[in-house]
Amino acid sequence: MAVFAAASCQRYQICTVSSYDSPRKANDSSFVFENDSLKITYSFAGNHAPVAVTVFNKADYPLYIDWQRSALVTNDSAMSYVPDAARFGASYYGNSYNLNRDLSVNYANMNGSMELPKNTEFIPPHAFIKRTTLELAQEFFTNIPDSLFHTVYSYPVDEEDTKHRGKKAVFDSLNSPLVFTSYLAVYNNLPAVNPNAGLYKQRFYISELIKTTNNPAQTPFRRLNEGTSDQFYTKARTGYGKTVAVIGLVGVAAGAAALSATASNNHGQ
Repeated sequence: MAVFAAASCQRYQICTVSSYDSPRKANDSSFVFENDSLKITYSFAGNHAPVAVTVFNKADYPLYIDWQRSALVTNDSAMSYVPDAARFGASYYGNSYNLNRDLSVNYANMNGSMELPKNTEFIPPHAFIKRTTLELAQEFFTNIPDSLFHTVYSYPVDEEDTKHRGKKAVFDSLNSPLVFTSYLAVYNNLPAVNPNAGLYKQRFYISELIKTTNNPAQTPFRRLNEGTSDQFYTKARTGYGKTVAVIGLVGVAAGAAALSATASNNHGQ
């Protein structure tokens, strides 16, 4: 019972993102900036708010995006869209042969590939690229006054489902727990040829936050016909599960001690 409680007691924060200057797209709630030459789309759906950036080239000439000079600024801290480390994936297999008691031969083979970050990407005319390299939220947002929260209920998936309760807070751009800005450096020629980039800036902030112990993927706190590109969540274990586990262990130890004492008394008699 203690193990079940520790494993099942999760708490979640479900956050909704709003934008100062990029309207939401109607069908999936993503954020879109558009002009005559390109269209930039942002999505933050998922655990820890993965920042998915899609750039579509509307022009008849190629565009280039410099990810090294592009950045995401969160609460005055800048992060480049180019990751610091390369990623390496590999598969390994091997065999060991014992020739005699004192001698063995090992054979192994490793196949893999290394993915290096791309500083500059080429966007052909009337084509798009998509990149997801950053996550906005690794931990819970804290220091939010309890007075800002009020009770809300999830939307049932079907008629037989039960609504679940959560606590919701609403923010503006001044009191939001997270304010962030994306800067994308886009060129109409290679940066070495044309060092002057068009810098595209979009500003965002968290406008709603819901605290709940129910999995947001199973108990949505918005209607299913609404897109979720503007929503992300974080999760953590509650202290309750850990407490139950400790109490369970203490109870087992106390019970074992009582049985031992009873057996000792019976033996003495």
